[in-house]
Amino acid sequence: MIENVLGAQIARFRKEAKMTQEALGAAVGVSTQAVSRWECGGLPDAALLPAIADALHVSIDALFARDASQPADLSQTIAARLAAAPEERRVLELARLFWRAGLDGLFPEKLMSFESRNLDPLQSCQIDTASVNLDGPPLLMTTSFSSNDGLTFGICAKDMSFMSAFPEPEKGYAAYFSSCEEYRALFSALARPQLLEQLFFLCGCKAAYFTVEAVARRTNLSAGETEANLKAMYEAGLAERLNLETETEPCWVYRLRKADFVPPLMIFARLALQKEDVFYCNWNARTIPVLRAAPGTTNG
Repeated sequence: MIENVLGAQIARFRKEAKMTQEALGAAVGVSTQAVSRWECGGLPDAALLPAIADALHVSIDALFARDASQPADLSQTIAARLAAAPEERRVLELARLFWRAGLDGLFPEKLMSFESRNLDPLQSCQIDTASVNLDGPPLLMTTSFSSNDGLTFGICAKDMSFMSAFPEPEKGYAAYFSSCEEYRALFSALARPQLLEQLFFLCGCKAAYFTVEAVARRTNLSAGETEANLKAMYEAGLAERLNLETETEPCWVYRLRKADFVPPLMIFARLALQKEDVFYCNWNARTIPVLRAAPGTTNG
């Protein structure tokens, strides 16, 4: 009977995904008892079938143990799933898809869970917080995979979720670095007194040009120090400036160029600064150096 097939398939795919009945119910908006009834032969509402299939990462045909007549186009499937998500949660949904691919697809047999192999953090970002306390300041809990074809790295939690993937370029990563001099200019600028505070202030404002005096007044720093900081941001490529004609005399006005780069930069910097590593999952199969050649050199 159809209900027996459907219930058996739901139970099968749920267990393969390492999901509890509670997690599946939460993903589709029903109770744990409802999921249990389905798996015992009860039929879910037909309107829930797309949500159940999405939650289990299978097709509706698969729920009925039928082979789809045409293979699914992955890009179209992902696009459709993102389009179906609320607009304010599409980036989170994309991160979940990345995590599912990373954990289940790259090295499924090698995963080392921080808490339990049965815990699936992807279905609804079940880990509440990315920060854990180990006899000191909170540390961010990360997941990383490293192999000769590239690097993946990220965090998955309700309060912070991202995943980055860096396929290994044919020329190696260093071929796409800036020069050491440019990096030193950037880091020297960021090390200036109060520059970070002023950078964060500009990131918290809508895109606009600011006079030196306006930034100084709102960040409680002298005009001279502020002008030096804004000039350093400009020279490091963090800000752009225009020469503004006023009734008294010309003046420079500044605008932040790359506000979207600041949060990822600061998160990665915090992870680099952590004295201890805390991993949800970590697997390293890389047998070659991360940098095969220094910037500006060849492998020779």
